[in-house]
Amino acid sequence: MFYLAFLMAGLIWLVVLLFLRIHINLDYCYKRLESKINLKLRILFSSLHIEIIIPQEMFSTGLENILNNLIKDASPTEEVELQEKETKSRRYMFLRHVTGEVFRKYLSNWSKFLLLKNKILQLKKMFYRKIELKNISLKIEIGGRDAGETGILVGVIWALLGRMTARFYSNVTVKKDNIRYFVQPRFDEEILICSTNCILSLKNSHIIFTALKFFGIIIKIRRIENHG
Repeated sequence: MFYLAFLMAGLIWLVVLLFLRIHINLDYCYKRLESKINLKLRILFSSLHIEIIIPQEMFSTGLENILNNLIKDASPTEEVELQEKETKSRRYMFLRHVTGEVFRKYLSNWSKFLLLKNKILQLKKMFYRKIELKNISLKIEIGGRDAGETGILVGVIWALLGRMTARFYSNVTVKKDNIRYFVQPRFDEEILICSTNCILSLKNSHIIFTALKFFGIIIKIRRIENHG
């Protein structure tokens, strides 16, 4: 009798956990190369708060490091001509071998891979459809070098926001018409300030079922590889 009661309690808790919703509240602010991210996750009575601040110095240093690495990669290196030829020859042989293996192993199963690709796209679309968009508000302040450039930038931003709204309605479930945008042109200085707030909701059961279906697709891919 004790084990039966324990099993029933476990099943009840499992059902409750599956139908619980994860509420995601995301705040993002960008101002003068400085970003601030606030992420709040809430499940029943539990909550998690994550705050990330990327200062202007860190952004500038990271961008400088990326540019330096690109310059180093593009600059010629002093190597012996014979070693360069051997390296290029080995790379060519390796690439030719890998390419041959790929064509030999997967070309005959190309239709199956296209089918699996379509299944992954369908799974992705179904996952996005289960996401409920409860609220999104976006405020942008932008200013160019002159009034003409500022007007062009504002027009481009509104065009992008229109396309983004259409993608919201076609990909996720919009529960309420709470999509609000505010674009303010700034003619006094060259500036870009962006702040947004987004509230999403998703059931735990949908995350679990989507993960199981994804692993099923991976297993099918492995079977095709083994029998290819």
